[in-house]
Amino acid sequence: MVATVSLGVWWRSLRAYSFSATIIPVVCATLAAHRRGGEGEWSLSVLLLMAALLLHAAVNILNDYYDYTLGFDTADSPVGSGLLVSGILPPQRALLWGRTYLALAVVAGAVPVWQCGWPILVAGVCGWLGAAFYSHGKGYKYRALGEVSVFTLMGVLLYASAYLVGGGKLEWPLLLLALPFAALVTAIMLINNLRDVTVDQRAGFTTLPLVIGKYCARVLYLTLITLPLILTPLYIWWGLLPLGTIIAPLIILLPVYLLARCVGVSVTESSALLKRPEQTALLYLLYGLAMIGGELWHR
Repeated sequence: MVATVSLGVWWRSLRAYSFSATIIPVVCATLAAHRRGGEGEWSLSVLLLMAALLLHAAVNILNDYYDYTLGFDTADSPVGSGLLVSGILPPQRALLWGRTYLALAVVAGAVPVWQCGWPILVAGVCGWLGAAFYSHGKGYKYRALGEVSVFTLMGVLLYASAYLVGGGKLEWPLLLLALPFAALVTAIMLINNLRDVTVDQRAGFTTLPLVIGKYCARVLYLTLITLPLILTPLYIWWGLLPLGTIIAPLIILLPVYLLARCVGVSVTESSALLKRPEQTALLYLLYGLAMIGGELWHR
């Protein structure tokens, strides 16, 4: 019974439902690299994905740990998973798990770094530092840099790393192809912070919506979720993406419209934002799966 409970708590602490934000760009970038003539070993791509997932898991649980120990996550103002504030998971065990994931990420990423050279080393170091210091000791998460880090690390850098490990070349289209993924994953964090702006302010956070204001945050969110609708057809026109990927913007067209109506700059009710983070994550998942399908159809 104890082992079952422990396993359940461990799984809950991972927040594995968020892992699609890591899996999708890696898979899409790997397929794009092979489509454009890359001959990278699939085993290296799997190891890179494992390293990225371990860093993602580390961020999730260490975020819970520091939110709790710094006094931000309380029974009156919950901001985390609830495992620590409820006493289900001891704080020191959460810290141990987080540090273990960081160490295992180094092990998993060592072979891709060895085989692919300094670009992956630089990307790996940036990703590791970004994960380790996201919330550590009032890290940059608490200084309104969460969206910037997510756009850079989980958007551009992760896609670029997977593309290079897949055998792709370091070239300018690489950054362009990463932009739709970077935009959507950033939109998830932005709408989450916009929804929780009152709670975060009470807890002592400084998030991007608190810095730029709710109006500008809404405009930025609408821009981010609209970008894939514009960029994907452009990339197809320019020959950067196969024709089959046109299904991606078509699939998300209606969800983007509905989200835009709910989060539009004229909407003032905070209740309108209640389910928007989950719906934005679903939007990203739909776009990512459609992009994967388009890439596979081309093959």
